[in-house]
Amino acid sequence: MKLQEIVATPYQGQEAIRRWIAMAVCVVAALIISVWIATDHLLLLAVLAVATLVVVAAVGLRHNTWLLIAFACCFTGDTNALPIPLTIYDMVVLVVTASYVAQRLIGTPAARRPLGLLDALVAINCAVMTLTFLVHPVGLRSLGAETVGARPYFNLFIACCACWVLARQPDSYTHVSRIPLWIMAGMTIATSLPLAAHIFPSLTPYVWFVSGNVDVTNYLEDIRVVTAMSGEHVRRLTELGPFGLMLIQCLCAYYLPRSLLNPLRPRFYLFAIGLAAVLLAGYRNTLLFAFATLVLASWFRGGWRELVLGGAIGALTLGFVLVGQGRFYELPMPAQRALSFLPGKWAEPVKEEAEDSNARLDWWRQMLQEGVIKNWWIGDGFGLSEMDYELLHGHSITEFAALSGAFHNGPLTAIRYAGVTGLVAFYALMLAAAVLSVTAVGRCRGTPLFPVAIFLAVQLVWLPVHYTFVFGAFNEELPNLIFLVGLLLLVRRLSARQPPRPPGSPAARHPLRNGRDFSSVASPQP
Repeated sequence: MKLQEIVATPYQGQEAIRRWIAMAVCVVAALIISVWIATDHLLLLAVLAVATLVVVAAVGLRHNTWLLIAFACCFTGDTNALPIPLTIYDMVVLVVTASYVAQRLIGTPAARRPLGLLDALVAINCAVMTLTFLVHPVGLRSLGAETVGARPYFNLFIACCACWVLARQPDSYTHVSRIPLWIMAGMTIATSLPLAAHIFPSLTPYVWFVSGNVDVTNYLEDIRVVTAMSGEHVRRLTELGPFGLMLIQCLCAYYLPRSLLNPLRPRFYLFAIGLAAVLLAGYRNTLLFAFATLVLASWFRGGWRELVLGGAIGALTLGFVLVGQGRFYELPMPAQRALSFLPGKWAEPVKEEAEDSNARLDWWRQMLQEGVIKNWWIGDGFGLSEMDYELLHGHSITEFAALSGAFHNGPLTAIRYAGVTGLVAFYALMLAAAVLSVTAVGRCRGTPLFPVAIFLAVQLVWLPVHYTFVFGAFNEELPNLIFLVGLLLLVRRLSARQPPRPPGSPAARHPLRNGRDFSSVASPQP
């Protein structure tokens, strides 16, 4: 375009100037990226990629960037494509947090809510972990530190960022009511990657490049690096466990659990897929969590009547499975292992593994008597020395647990890492979240938020029981609990703004079919 035309048509001239500027920026960026690729500056490329994602998230999604956190919360495997071991979830949370901060800086108003008990308890737990870090400082192996194992502290920081954003940014009842679906969508993709590598071992190197949550056993056997395991060994599809459990929790959030057992409805087959995935994973604690989900969801939706009726149907179905096992049919080995805590005719390899697992009580007693935990008040902190880290290879599971603190017991791991002080703070947060999640179910009944309230309450109510008596790891459960607390704070904030809707209203019967956004509905202050 000539200069006279630009002057004569200012609007077209501005558009032409923007195009030229955009082209110049793209050319310069391409040249810089080419130089970085040629000189192997991977860290600079990673920084540029993150900065680009921040801009895209801030400009494109704007106030809906928090949806990325719900979608990516299941991508927990390290991304081996980066020089620093980060997960996709870590990068997404950092990007969304930076985007939210940018929106606040340019003047976008944030949702106001009063601070409460959960906020105080989250702060106390963070303060306890900060004290633990100061007493027992630890670094990252990737940065050349002498002590390694600081990843739990970083996970705690990521969880706090996610909790901060989730408790303040979301403002759409429609989007919040579909949080279980967003999480389920992310879980499906996160599970399909390692599952594809399991079915097609040749894909393992490519999947490993994106996510570290992949079992390389089949790949090593395929290229004859290791000898194939005996067929009598219980080979489990461990990656299917979280997927199956999440699918069952998602179904129970939107449907009455008793209706999942009706073969005339499509939801029955989705429930069957979820239960089969849990059984093929072979973890008894995951199967127990699935049973607890059915029980709690029945109680939240229909009270004791639904609980008794659904429990009776489930008990009859389970009894039929147990009676037929070993007499009329043989369940797959992983399914037998998951059910082995119940009476039945199980295969010998399953019995041997069950006996080894049941010996943990003696193992814990031995570790306590030997004084494995040094500081009972503030704990021994996370991390190991570089020498101990190298010695872990080749040690027995008992010696590995003594060095790393992986006791497979919730209270013991809390005392090992954060002491009795951390244990008390963690239980206070768990119990408060469980009680407030039950009250949130009552506040959200008859509204579009009812499914997500059940989805959270099922997990938060069962967590103290599961952590204490079944299985727990403090370094994993504390960040996960803070993430769930962020969702609970979000639900409580929106439920306080939305007026109650009668149980027979369309929004109560079909919460997902109501496309209206109730964020603008005026309501009395709580």
